[in-house]
Amino acid sequence: MHLRLYGTLALLALLVNKKGSGQPSLPSVKGIIETVHSLPGRLRLYIPYLQDNPDAAESLVSQMECIEAISSVEVSTVTGSVLIHFDPVKVEPIVIFGATARLLGIDAEIGARPQPLLWREFKAVGDGVNDAIYHASAGLMDLKTLVGFSLMSTAGYGLLTRSIRFSTPGVVTLGWWTYQHMFSE
Repeated sequence: MHLRLYGTLALLALLVNKKGSGQPSLPSVKGIIETVHSLPGRLRLYIPYLQDNPDAAESLVSQMECIEAISSVEVSTVTGSVLIHFDPVKVEPIVIFGATARLLGIDAEIGARPQPLLWREFKAVGDGVNDAIYHASAGLMDLKTLVGFSLMSTAGYGLLTRSIRFSTPGVVTLGWWTYQHMFSE
């Protein structure tokens, strides 16, 4: 467990920006864990995961208060706000930040590559089409199989009729490459 916590802290340290004052600022990962403010001995975080999640909030409070350097933890499940009072001599705010992320299990999301809304929606449409083809064919094929079969059929027909040239990829090939790039896991 300690290695995973230290790995998380190392990742967080990479995210820390240096401000002109020479003081390191705490990271903020939009929509996952955001630093609202940090004062010596006081740290406020915004964590959307805690909104309407009293079990996670209670678990976080009980685990954080077991840490000697932390004097109090207040969580609002209405706003997703976490206020942590700690001894700044015993612990740095970045360690509190990392421990909070680790205890909530959101540390993996911090390093994950964010996906734009348009991409998520496009993928959802593709997944819906894939499911529709799978169910309509009674499990015989899915979108990937249908596209692959169509490409093979088109290539075979093109070779037989000598209408496909080998020098440049055709529209279907480019479409397949795009599909592979976008939907392969």
